[in-house]
Amino acid sequence: MHRWFLLVAPILVALSAPATGEPLLPPGEADGPYVELSAGYLALADVDGEANGIDVEGEYSDGFAIGAQLGYKYNVFRVALEFEYGRAGFDSLSVAGVEVDVDGDFDLFRGTVSLYYDFDNVSRFTPYFGGGLGAVYVDVEDVTFANSVTVEGDSDTYFTAHGEAGLSIAATDRIAIVPAYRFIWIDDGGGGFDDDTAHLFKMGLRFRF
Repeated sequence: MHRWFLLVAPILVALSAPATGEPLLPPGEADGPYVELSAGYLALADVDGEANGIDVEGEYSDGFAIGAQLGYKYNVFRVALEFEYGRAGFDSLSVAGVEVDVDGDFDLFRGTVSLYYDFDNVSRFTPYFGGGLGAVYVDVEDVTFANSVTVEGDSDTYFTAHGEAGLSIAATDRIAIVPAYRFIWIDDGGGGFDDDTAHLFKMGLRFRF
């Protein structure tokens, strides 16, 4: 549970900064290029499907993700190129009610083009929302079932999209702390299984040039 303290601490630091009569990031001065770096907790949704008429359920183990964003802000809109790396694993598999342990990790490499809308205001707190489209390369390592049967890993590339909502908290006139939630969709369904989805709770630092 200590990860939540790590996520909240930067927000408290920003809130404790001395208040000034002028906003730290006035809308007229905030336009231009920026870079954002982030890290967070990644949780993939459970798998439910059917293979040859048999119910199959699977669970993933939690993981992490780190990302980088190169963008440009104009007025209330931001356009960005994003690159994200995530790592998680398999936890268990249930076939016709029989559950076995699964051991194996996989890597996610996402690249997207994103568009965000910043709510116009004159304070240091700027809520935003938006999303992105792109591709994800999934690299699965060897997977072991019930500590006895090992299946060779594989890799593939899929279409992906995400929606995100967050809050930019100005710490200085050029640096902002950005806690956010991202919902990720991966177009990898088929054969009786739905597409994969994931929840990402992240903390970012945005640097304005």
